[in-house]
Amino acid sequence: MRPARTGNVVTLAAVSAIGYLGFLAGPPLIGGLAEVTSLHLATAPEVASVTGDYFIARRPRRPSRAAREPARAEWLWAESERLLAPWL
Repeated sequence: MRPARTGNVVTLAAVSAIGYLGFLAGPPLIGGLAEVTSLHLATAPEVASVTGDYFIARRPRRPSRAAREPARAEWLWAESERLLAPWL
């Protein structure tokens, strides 16, 4: 079962998952940009209502073609559920 997608929690989780599985999202972020972006998304009032978007360097970006493939998205969701099952 999928959790409700509200606020920045899901966005932050998506950013973290995409960062972890960088081969889906494109080149890895370096120099702490991923951490700064995650912190920004979790705390900035101007993105409080934004959900489901992909961010690089605190700006929304279009994910790579591979990251937009429905089959990969389903795999990522299933794998995330499998890995997080002990804590859900």
